Amino acid sequence: MGRRDRDARLVHARYAAGEPLGRGAQGIVLRVVDREDLARALTAKVFRPGAFEPSALLGEFALLSRLRLPGIVRAHDLGYDERTGAPFLVEDFVPGLDAATWVRGAPNDADRNVRLADLCAGVAATLAALHDAGFLHGDLKPAHVRMRPEGRGERPVLLDLGAAVFFRARAPGAPAAGSPGYAAPEVLAGAAPTIRSDLYGLGALAWAAATGAPPPPGTTKMRLFSLCPWLRPTLAEIVEALVEAHPLDRPEDARRVLSSLGASAMRAGERLGAPPTPVGREAEIAALSAPSAAPVRYVVGPSGAGKSHLARELLTRTLCAGRAARLVVLPIEAGAILPRLIGFFRGMDPTPPLAAAAEGGAALLLIDGLESGPPELAAALDVYRCRGARAPGLDVVVTARAAPPGADVLPIEPLVGETFVALCHSLGLSDPAAMERAQAASQGLPGWLLASLGRVPLERDTALGRASGLSAGARGVLAAIALSAGGMPEGACHAITRRLGAEGASLLAELLSASLIGRRASGDVRYVLASPELGPDLAAALATPELVDLTAEVWLGEPDADAAALLSVAKAPSAAALPARREALLARAAQAARETGLLSLEIDALLLLLQTPARRTPASLCRLERLVRDAGLPGAHPEVLRWLDEAALQDTSLRSLSLRRRAEQKARAGEAAEARALAEEALVAARHTNDRQAEAFAHGTLGLVALFSAHSTDAAEHLDRAEGILDERGADDPEELARIHHNAGVVALYRNRPDQAISTFSRALGEKRRLGDRAGMRSCLMNLGMALGRAGKHAEAEAALTEATLLARALGQEAGLGWCLFARAELEVRRGQFAAAAPFVAEAWALGASVPAVVRADLSILRARIRARAGDGAGALVALGELSAEARARDALVDVRACLAEVEARLATLPAEPRRAARIAIGALRRARAARLVEGESEAREALFRALAARRPVRYAPRMAADEAGEDALWDFLAGAARASEGELGLDLARRIVARAGAERAFVALACGARIGVVYGADLDGLALAEAGQRLDGVLAREALGSAEPLYQRDIPTAGGRGARLVVAGPEGPLGSAIVVVEHRFRPGAFDHVTAAEARRWGILAALVFRISTAAEPDEETVAPRPAARKDPGLTGTPAAEPPGATTLIPISGPRRSIRGIVGDSPALTRALGRLEAALPGDLPVLVVGETGVGKELFARALHDLGPRARGPFVAMNCGGIPDTLFEAELFGHARGAFTGADRARTGLLVQANGGTLLLDEIGELSLLRQAALLRALEARRFRPIGSDEERAFDVRIVAATNRDLEKAVAEGTFRQDLFYRLNAITIRVPPLRERAEDVPLLCRAFLPGATFADDALAALSAHPWPGNVRELRNVMERLGALGASRIERAHLPRGIRGRGAPVPEVDERAPIRRALAETGGNISQAASRLGLSRQGLKKRMVRLGMREPAPSSRKKLA
Repeated sequence: MGRRDRDARLVHARYAAGEPLGRGAQGIVLRVVDREDLARALTAKVFRPGAFEPSALLGEFALLSRLRLPGIVRAHDLGYDERTGAPFLVEDFVPGLDAATWVRGAPNDADRNVRLADLCAGVAATLAALHDAGFLHGDLKPAHVRMRPEGRGERPVLLDLGAAVFFRARAPGAPAAGSPGYAAPEVLAGAAPTIRSDLYGLGALAWAAATGAPPPPGTTKMRLFSLCPWLRPTLAEIVEALVEAHPLDRPEDARRVLSSLGASAMRAGERLGAPPTPVGREAEIAALSAPSAAPVRYVVGPSGAGKSHLARELLTRTLCAGRAARLVVLPIEAGAILPRLIGFFRGMDPTPPLAAAAEGGAALLLIDGLESGPPELAAALDVYRCRGARAPGLDVVVTARAAPPGADVLPIEPLVGETFVALCHSLGLSDPAAMERAQAASQGLPGWLLASLGRVPLERDTALGRASGLSAGARGVLAAIALSAGGMPEGACHAITRRLGAEGASLLAELLSASLIGRRASGDVRYVLASPELGPDLAAALATPELVDLTAEVWLGEPDADAAALLSVAKAPSAAALPARREALLARAAQAARETGLLSLEIDALLLLLQTPARRTPASLCRLERLVRDAGLPGAHPEVLRWLDEAALQDTSLRSLSLRRRAEQKARAGEAAEARALAEEALVAARHTNDRQAEAFAHGTLGLVALFSAHSTDAAEHLDRAEGILDERGADDPEELARIHHNAGVVALYRNRPDQAISTFSRALGEKRRLGDRAGMRSCLMNLGMALGRAGKHAEAEAALTEATLLARALGQEAGLGWCLFARAELEVRRGQFAAAAPFVAEAWALGASVPAVVRADLSILRARIRARAGDGAGALVALGELSAEARARDALVDVRACLAEVEARLATLPAEPRRAARIAIGALRRARAARLVEGESEAREALFRALAARRPVRYAPRMAADEAGEDALWDFLAGAARASEGELGLDLARRIVARAGAERAFVALACGARIGVVYGADLDGLALAEAGQRLDGVLAREALGSAEPLYQRDIPTAGGRGARLVVAGPEGPLGSAIVVVEHRFRPGAFDHVTAAEARRWGILAALVFRISTAAEPDEETVAPRPAARKDPGLTGTPAAEPPGATTLIPISGPRRSIRGIVGDSPALTRALGRLEAALPGDLPVLVVGETGVGKELFARALHDLGPRARGPFVAMNCGGIPDTLFEAELFGHARGAFTGADRARTGLLVQANGGTLLLDEIGELSLLRQAALLRALEARRFRPIGSDEERAFDVRIVAATNRDLEKAVAEGTFRQDLFYRLNAITIRVPPLRERAEDVPLLCRAFLPGATFADDALAALSAHPWPGNVRELRNVMERLGALGASRIERAHLPRGIRGRGAPVPEVDERAPIRRALAETGGNISQAASRLGLSRQGLKKRMVRLGMREPAPSSRKKLA
C-alpha cells in the first residue's frame, strides 16, 4: 500500500472514509459517509498534524460553522483521526464542475467572458462576507471552487473552508502554508495572510480558469490579454491588478473588485449574475432596488430580522450592477468617514462622501446599525431627510430599529408560513417538529433562527449559564469586553489575558467555542459580544472592582482609546469604588470624544465628571455649558446652570455667563422685568471684568429680552451694539453668534427689511447646521421662510418652511410645529391662496395648549382673515372674538394684525360697515407708527383706502328703501307669482333680485347634493340668460350650502376686472336646496347696501319657487332625461309599485356630495344615496342589504370615508369566508399559546379597526353560536381575546352587509332576532341594476371611458335584466374593452344580451310630440307627462325642433 493511500484512510467511529478527491498544502480531501445519516453527501478535509494550535482551531471552527455564508461550504463537524490524531473537518459535498472546467467549457468567446466575470464576482462576494466575519481564506485555486447549479445558472462555492481556519489557527511561529502558484508571494515568503493576499488568490484563480495554469511570477500588464485574445481588455486588467506582486498595488478589498467588475460588465453591455435573493425577502430586495424620491430610506425591524443581511445583499447587487456603493457598519466600521458623513448630512460639506456621487455619478450609501452609532449621525441624517435636497445620484439606505416620524420606512417583518419553512429548508432543517421548535425559539426572525441553530446565547440566563462553565481567565476577558461597550481590539484583549496570566489565543478560542463572542475585521481585528444587548447584564454579573480596574488600566494605556469604551467602563457599577480611576476614564473619554467630534459622548463624560465639585473648573464648566447649548439639549441645561451659578459665586469670570442664562430663562417664562434686570446685571459684570466678548453677548441677551417683550426698537439697539463689538473683536462661541444673528433677523422682519433678514437668518442657519442643533435649525428655517415670503420669493420660502415643519415633527416639538404651520399658512395668504392656508391653520389650532399664546393669537387672526375672504364676515368677527384683549395690549404687532383682519370682516358683513372699518384702519395705522412696524403701517394704509372706497355710494343702484318699502316689494313679488305660469316663477324672481340689489345679473338654482340642477338666470335688462347653468360658479354655490349666513365677497378678481358677489342658500326642501347668486363683475362693493336679513329672504323665496313649481324637475339641458318606467304589457296603466326601502323616515333628497365609485342618478339609486347621506353622522350601526354584485362594499366604504371616522382604519371581514372555528380568533385576536399553533399573540380585527369602521360582510352566513359571541361584544362594547383573562374596550362603528333576507332568516330561526335589531339601526337597501336601468349607459361609459356606444347597443344593454348586477356589467365591459374597438356596436355584445331590446329605428323626433299633443288636446303639461319630460323640458325640445306651441283654437280642434 503506497503512502498516498495510507494517508487517505480516515479512521473514525462515525465517519467512514470514501474515495480521495484531492490533495493540498494543508492535507487531503476525501468523500466520507456518516454512519448516523447515510443519506447525507459529505466530504472531509484531513489536516497535516503539528501545524496548528488545537484550541484555537476548535474556537475558529465553532464560529465558522455558524456563519452559514451562501458562497462557502458548510462545516458540520470537527473530529480527530483515531489513528494519527490529525484533525479533520466534515463539510457538505457540492456537485458540479470545478471553476476552470466551467469557464473553459463555454460555447463561445462571449459566454466565456461572462462566465469568467461571474466567477470573479461570486467569489469576491463570498470573500467580502468572509472578511466581514473577521476571517481570511488563504488558499484559492480552481479545484477548490465548485460551480453549484442554482436556479437558471451556477454559483461558485468555496470547498476548502479548512484553509480559512488553518491560517488563523496555526501555531505561533509556524510557517504559513499555501499552494505554490496560487498563494500570494508574501505568504509564500512567510508573511501572515491578509485581505490583499486573498485577492491575489482570486486573481490567480481567474488566471488559471482563463489560461489553464496559474500566473507566472512577475506578471506584467496586458500579458493575460496576449495569452487569451478572447478576453475583454477591461476584464483582463482587473485580473492583472489582482495578481500584482506588491500587495499595495492590488485592490484594497473584495468590494472594490465587485465595483470594478460591475462597471466593466456595464460598459460591455452585460450584467453580472446577481446573488440569490434572501429567502422570504424578495419583496424587500425589490423595494430597495427600485428608485426612490426620498433622500433617506429606513429599513426598520427588530433585532434578528435580517436588516444587516439585506444591507449586504443590496450592496453586492449594486456593485455588480456597476454602481458605486459603500457599506458603513456601525460602530466598528465608521472610521474616518464618520465626520465626513455628519458634515455632509448637516449641509456643511456639499460634496457627497462617496467619490462617484461627488463626480456626478450614481452611488449607494448603506449605513447599518444606526442605533449603534453616535447620536450626531442619526440627528444629521434626520436633518438631511428633512431638508429634502438629496445629492444628485446618491441613494442613502439606513438600517435601524426605529425611524423618525415621517420618514420613508421599509418594515422588515418576521417570516411566517411558507417563507419560514423555506428558510428552514435552506438551512438544512426539514423535520416538522424541529421547525416548530425553531419557530417558537426565533419568533420568525432569521437572525434568531440562525443563532438558535448555532446555539448562540441570546438570553441573559443562557449567556450567564454558559459563562459559568468557562475558565476564570475566559470569564475575565468576557467581562472586559462587556465592560468596553461590547467590543475590544485584539491587542487590548491580549493585554487583558497577559494581566490575567493566561495565553490570549487560548482564552479567546474558548470564548469563540462557547459562541459568546465574535470576531470582526475592518482594519484592526476586534472581538465583540455575540449579543451586544447582553453587555450590561454580563458586565454587572462578571465584573469585579479588580477587573474594572484592570480594564480601565488597559484602556488608559491604549494610544487610540475608544471614547465609547472608556465611558462604558467608567459607568460600570463597580467603578464607583475606584473614584480616581473613574475620573481618569471620564477625562480621557471626554478628550477622545472631542478629538473625534463625537460631542454627545463628550457631554455624557463631562456631565459625569463634573458631578465631582473639584472637577468643576471654569474651563470645563464653560465647555459643558456651550456643548449643551450647541446640541440643543434643554433637559441637561438646568443642572449645568446650577453648577454655573455655584461656581460664579467663587469666580467672577463666570458671573456674566450665569446671569445671562438666568435672564434668558426668565424671558422665556414671560417675566420680562426680572429678565431685563438680570441681563443688565450681566452687562455690568462683563464690563467689570473688561471682557468685551461677554459684553457683546450681554447686549445680545438684552436684545432677546426686548424681543420677548415685543420692543423691537430696544432689541435693535442692543443687537447693533453686540454686532459692532463682535465685528471688532471676533467671537469664539458660534452658538452665541448664531443666536445674535437670528435675533437681528427678527428685528429686520419687524422693520420690514426682508433682504436684510434673509441674510442674517442664512448666516445663523449655517452656524446651526455646523453645530448640528436641529432645534436651532428649525427656528432659523421658520424665520427664513417668513422673510423669503415677505420678499416675494415664495418657492424658496415654501422649501424652507417645509424643512422646518419636518424638523419640528421629527423633534416632537409641538410648540415649534405650531409656529411652522402658522408661518406656512401666512405664506399661502401672501400668495392669495386663502383656501390653501386653511388646512395649516386647522392643524395648528388642533395642537391646543401646546401652541404658545402669541402663535394662538396669530392663528385666530388668520382664521378671521380666511373667513372674511370667503365672504363670511360674521364668522370672521367670531374668530377675532377669541383673541384676548391682554394679548392685543401686550404685543403691538398682534394688535395691528387683529385690526386689519377686523377691517376685512366689517367690509364682508351685510350690510357692509365702511365707516367703522375706516376708523379701525386709522387706529391700526397709528399703533403701527408708534411701534415702528413698517409692514404693519403699509398694510394699515391699504386697508384704510379700501374702507374709504367702500364709503362711496353706488350710483347706479337704487338707494335702500325703508322696511315698509321692502315689505311692499315682497308682496308685489308674491302677487306676481300668483299670476305667473309655473315655468316663469324662477326667472321672475331672478329679475326682481337684479332690480332690487342693483346687480349685473342674478341666478336662482336648485342644488341636489353635489349636483346643480335647474338654474334660472336674468341680466341687468331683465332678459333670461342663455345656458345659465354653465355660467353659474358651482363651487361657490356649494360652499353656500355649508354656511348659515350669506357669503359676501366684496372685492374679487373677475373676467372684467374686479367686482363683487353675494351668495345665499335657502331652506332645504324635498328636492334639494335653493341657492341665490347675485353678481356684479365690474364694481367692487356693489352690494354693501344689502342687509343679511334681506338676502335670507331671497333664499326663502327661491325655496318656495322650487317647492310650488313642477319646473323643479331636472330638464334635458342640465341633467340627463329620466326614461319612462318600463310597463308590463298586461298591466297597462297600472302604476309601478314603490320600490322596497323607500321611506320618509330618513330624508331622501339625494346626496350632497359625489361618492367615489358609485355612478348613476336614477331615482332608486338617489334614494339609496340619500339614506347613505343621512346615515353618515353619528356612530349607529348600519345594515347594507342588496343582491350580490350591487356594490354593498362601496356603500360601506363611503360610510367610512365621508363620515366622522374617516381618519381611522377601515377593516373588512368576510364572515362567510372564515371557518366557524376561527371566527372569534379573527375578530377578537388571541394570546400566545391559546391553542395549538398560536406561537405568538395576534391582535383581532376589532383592535385593528379601533377608531374606525369594521365591515362585517356576508353577516347572514354566521352560525348561531358565533352570532351570540358577536352580539355580546356589540352590547358590552368590550371583548376578551381567546386565551386571555383581560377584557378590552373597543371604539368601532359597525357596518354589516348581506344579500340574504334577514327578516325571513329571523322568522326561520337561522338568525338571532336580538342581533338583527342591534345591527338594523339604519338600513340602506342598494337597488339591483334592473331597478335602475337608466343608469346602465352611465355605467357603461364609466367602465369604458374611451369608447362610444351605438344607440341600439345601449338599448340592448339597458333591457338586459343583469342578474349579476353591476359586477356582471363590469365584466362585460372589460371583455368589450379587450376587443380594442373605439365604438361599441350591438354586434359586439354577447349573444345573451344582443337579443334583448329592439333595434332603434331612425324616426322623426317630432312625431311622438305631435301624437302626445293630439292625445292631450294640446295641453303642454299633460303631453310632457306622457313623454316623461317636465313642462319646461318639453317646451325646450319643441323650440329646438322648430315646433310652435298650439294656439287655443288649435287646441279646441285637437280636442
